[in-house]
Amino acid sequence: MQNSVYWYNSCGNAEQLYQNCGSGQTCRFGQCTADYIPVPTPVPNPVPAYVKYYRKACYLNSIYWFDSYGYAQKLYKSCNDSNPATKDTCSAGQCVNTQDNNYQPPVQQATVSVSFFAKKDPNAIDWGKTAEVGQNSTIYFLAAVKNNTDKEIQNVNISAVIPAEVAMIGNVKIDGNPAGGDIINGIAISSIPANGTKTVTFEGKTQSFATGGQKQAVANAKADNSAQSDSLNLNFVPGQPGAVLEAPAASGFLGFIKRWYLWILVAMMLVFLFVVIFRRLSQNA
Repeated sequence: MQNSVYWYNSCGNAEQLYQNCGSGQTCRFGQCTADYIPVPTPVPNPVPAYVKYYRKACYLNSIYWFDSYGYAQKLYKSCNDSNPATKDTCSAGQCVNTQDNNYQPPVQQATVSVSFFAKKDPNAIDWGKTAEVGQNSTIYFLAAVKNNTDKEIQNVNISAVIPAEVAMIGNVKIDGNPAGGDIINGIAISSIPANGTKTVTFEGKTQSFATGGQKQAVANAKADNSAQSDSLNLNFVPGQPGAVLEAPAASGFLGFIKRWYLWILVAMMLVFLFVVIFRRLSQNA
């Protein structure tokens, strides 16, 4: 009754106040109880819809799309900037490209290379890197041009820089076939097959020169954007015919072979002296 608890008589009439229900209480079933607040039945949260491309994050050192379940799906952006001098990483969903201070650029091989040789004797098999040249003599040159690639190269050019003491240059040949043009200004080699080599030979003739000394002769080869050169030494000796210098050991042995007739003369002289001395001893006996 009026949110309080009363005593009732047997006839059901209220008599004396038993208890006033305080704030937040309700008189129910003859006693003061806390206010009843019905608890609603919980409603389950709906299952979120699946999203394939939900967010972007770092994966395999690049940026990938991830789905709403956290699985990598598709590459969004590669962090490789194709610059070998940088370190390419992914951090916090962003590409980071920093300079690699330890990077060493690779040494690129030239498209063509050239080797330059000379010899004095046209019948000699070996070519040398040093030759001794006298006046009014002929010197023979050879330039070997090599293709260092795995494909045929076109428009190869070969030229030479020869000291002024070699007054005349001619008889130019490519792989033994006569070639037109001037080797000093440069001649064209049509093409060289993959990993192949072509040889260019020519001759030089000296006239009279007053002073001697060592000078360089240079061969230059060009193809596309590649250029290479090689050199040899020419020792000019006034008044003396030239010869290709050889290693000391080889020169001594070959000199011995070439002067075998001198040994025969020495042996004959020894035999002659032996006969003379033997006869004198026989006469004195």
